[in-house]
Amino acid sequence: MRIVTNSLPVFETWKGYADRYELCLVGGTYRDHSGAFIGNLAVEMLQNLRSNKAFVSANGVCDGVISNANADEGQVQRLALANAGKRYILADHSKLDTEDFYAFYSLDDVTAMITDDGIDAGQRVDYGRHTQVLTA
Repeated sequence: MRIVTNSLPVFETWKGYADRYELCLVGGTYRDHSGAFIGNLAVEMLQNLRSNKAFVSANGVCDGVISNANADEGQVQRLALANAGKRYILADHSKLDTEDFYAFYSLDDVTAMITDDGIDAGQRVDYGRHTQVLTA
């Protein structure tokens, strides 16, 4: 199995398993706030990569729109999702019914949204109209 990430914290978490998984860190301009590598270098690398599954975090999910705080980071996230067979959005319940600066993907186009058990029944129904809702 291969794990590809542009997130330094995710890379740091998985590097202890490098003996079992092929681990690839996508480079680019480092964004300290999120720990992600973004920009033209990251985009150029991701344009040529395909994956079976993509797991992408969001700062906001509202009215079927997935958003984050930074346009460059959102472009990288959109590309990772677009090039994946299955697409998963990671958003804890505090991100639901919240919008952020840059809308980068539609909830209708993802395989599922993974959230925590803080999601209420009404939100589960609302978000379930767009995609499958999974709780972890």
